[in-house]
Amino acid sequence: MRKIVAEWMLEVCEEEHCQDEVFPLAMNIMDRYLSLVNIKKTQLQMLGTVCLLIATKLRQPNPLMSMLLSSYTDYSAPVEDIPNWELMVACRLKWDLAAVTPVDFVGHILHRLPLDSELKTMVTRHAHTFISLAARGMLYY
Repeated sequence: MRKIVAEWMLEVCEEEHCQDEVFPLAMNIMDRYLSLVNIKKTQLQMLGTVCLLIATKLRQPNPLMSMLLSSYTDYSAPVEDIPNWELMVACRLKWDLAAVTPVDFVGHILHRLPLDSELKTMVTRHAHTFISLAARGMLYY
């Protein structure tokens, strides 16, 4: 079920043109919360919605609105419940929400490599794609 919600979260990020940092941070928040709390399958999309909301608040100049996120769930995540879930997640994670994700390292690493700007752009795009696949749990070895 996590994989299905992760794919949905990535689709929302792509549809809304979120910053590259949003999806990995949202997944980081969700995975850390799930490691601490057992929730019902029916609550997983609500958790994903709230994690996207928190991640956009931390990483985007214009965060996604609760109403918009609720509409992406076909209103199975009611707008009036989102603030309570947001507070519950933040409190459970002790307000440690601004985690460092792999996306944060890409620019620093590429800066040290002798690549022209066109190649750096391509490598950055591929690195972000790889990071998204890893965060979704789609990489198999």
